[in-house]
Amino acid sequence: MEGEKEKLEPPSGAATVVENAPENQTQSAQKELLRMREEFNQQRARMKELYLAKENECKRLASESANARKELEEAKAQLMIMEYSREKDAEEQRNKVEDENRTLKQLVNETLDESSLMRESVKQLNDENVRLTEEVRLLKEELADSNQVSPSLAKTVQQAKKIILKLGAADSSSCDNLEDSMRKALFRDGPFSNGGCGKRRKNIWTGE
Repeated sequence: MEGEKEKLEPPSGAATVVENAPENQTQSAQKELLRMREEFNQQRARMKELYLAKENECKRLASESANARKELEEAKAQLMIMEYSREKDAEEQRNKVEDENRTLKQLVNETLDESSLMRESVKQLNDENVRLTEEVRLLKEELADSNQVSPSLAKTVQQAKKIILKLGAADSSSCDNLEDSMRKALFRDGPFSNGGCGKRRKNIWTGE
């Protein structure tokens, strides 16, 4: 019986191991818990960093978006100003072209009127030239007729010559001068003067 009792009793060292097993498990659990806490803290720190980075990225994107919207509004405003200026310039250009066209048409009309007046003036001058040419021709004919002294004038000249000879001026030059003077007086005051020629021309033109 004593032998069996000895067999049933565990060794003293084994009893110590069995007694220390719960303590070892507790320490292992604590170590594992510490390790997990450290990993959690590390992961939380990394998550915090990622969150802050994302937050900064969102702020940057929001700022860039606001700047882009501002630039877009400014571009729209400039575009509206440019469009208004372009339309205004186009309107001014159209008005300028219309004014130039009106002025050009007016100049053309004035030129045509002046051309018509010039043609009329040229026609009048041509008619006047024809009339003056005819008058010159008639004057030449009258002058040729006036060179033929009428019998009454010749008789008067002969009588004057006789008187001059009686008075002692017997040179032929004096007689010729007297004849020329009487002929000039005849042209000035007689039927061959300007009044007389004009009267004859009037008769020729009227056909009377």
